[in-house]
Amino acid sequence: SDSTWILNFFEQPVAREDREGMIALATRASVPICADESARNAADVLSLIKDGAAQAVNLKLMKSGLWETLA
Repeated sequence: SDSTWILNFFEQPVAREDREGMIALATRASVPICADESARNAADVLSLIKDGAAQAVNLKLMKSGLWETLA
């Protein structure tokens, strides 16, 4: 069997409050960093993007609600 693994992204590899850790990983990692717990609303997402803390965001209706997720 083929034991080759392909890693597409890391999802929230640090604590939600560790913005500096997210930025450090996002600028150095060989795979994209995906924010999850640190993206609770549209303002968080914009801040993560502005800071270069993630290349992707995991959006969940259960976490943010319909309207905030659409925003």
